[in-house]
Amino acid sequence: MTVTVQQIALQEDVNPSTVKRWIKNGLPCVRRGRSGRGNGALLNPEVVKAYRREQGSAAPGLPVEEVVRRVADALKDALDIDHCDIRAGIAQADSAAVLIVVWDRLCKAFGVRFQFDAQPAAIRSLMERIVQ
Repeated sequence: MTVTVQQIALQEDVNPSTVKRWIKNGLPCVRRGRSGRGNGALLNPEVVKAYRREQGSAAPGLPVEEVVRRVADALKDALDIDHCDIRAGIAQADSAAVLIVVWDRLCKAFGVRFQFDAQPAAIRSLMERIVQ
């Protein structure tokens, strides 16, 4: 079974330009894209999943889930320790909201999903600051 870049982007919840970047960085294709309508790259979804698992670890030896949890802690520290709200000249709630958007984008980029009530404690802490 083969699918287009756009179909993979929908399946993986990423932008088509991200899939094109994966191809440029070595994602195997059934057919590489060429210029012209209907000549886009064709991909095997199982190969894409295997490639993402293989590429998934952002730090050698660490599972992706551990990496994103460490990033969650770093985002909270950016507010608590580095005072990114003060440095940016915005309210703490606004800063927390921006950090959560960054968190969401990071999770999408790494293909990690958390149920709302299963977010890391650091992210739940940032969420609480938005509603205060």
